[in-house]
Amino acid sequence: MMPKRDFLSFLFAVAIGAGIWALSPIVTGETEPWDSRGPYYSIALLAGGALSAAVCPQYFWLAPIGIQIGVLAFMLLKGIIGPFIILFPLFALYHMIPSFIGAVAVYGIYGAARSESRSGER
Repeated sequence: MMPKRDFLSFLFAVAIGAGIWALSPIVTGETEPWDSRGPYYSIALLAGGALSAAVCPQYFWLAPIGIQIGVLAFMLLKGIIGPFIILFPLFALYHMIPSFIGAVAVYGIYGAARSESRSGER
């Protein structure tokens, strides 16, 4: 079973994924964030992965999964998704890349800080 802190980190990632989609019309003017002309979606995914991994860096890999579940939940609730639901797993894997990079960066910083603090204790 997943510890409480890790589960909250996962729920935070789900909320970030839904929030990225909810904010897209406000920030980009587009209903779907990948339709925007700028780098909004990539930057939001990268930052979202980093933010959600910062809650519990040991489970950094949950961040991209949670974000994509949040995206799917938002799309289903708003009725945005149609027959392309079949392709969602492929799109989700592709769009996990920026959030995974953000999460791995946080994990790397966390690991470096831990090893630094351990070497300072000696």
